Amino acid sequence: MLLADSYDDWHRFDKAEQSYRKALQLRQETLGREHPDSLTSMQQLSRFYYKRRRLDEPESIYLETIKRGQSTLGIRHRSVIRFHEDLANV
Repeated sequence: MLLADSYDDWHRFDKAEQSYRKALQLRQETLGREHPDSLTSMQQLSRFYYKRRRLDEPESIYLETIKRGQSTLGIRHRSVIRFHEDLANV
């Protein structure tokens, strides 16, 4: 569980968003933008936005996550399929 998840559970949404964004930034800087863990951080941020009903934001992030995931993992990878499923729910 991420610190951001705890903030979200405690309804400290501003802190949760900051933490999700920081985790994404650190993973992208350390591992690269295409790394599966970076893609997972993008997915987590998108889910946070969706739960908060900020519906414009998760769609664009999911589209980018899918694009990166397909180029890195392949179109049939289970994570890429999950990104598509999450996008369908937005």
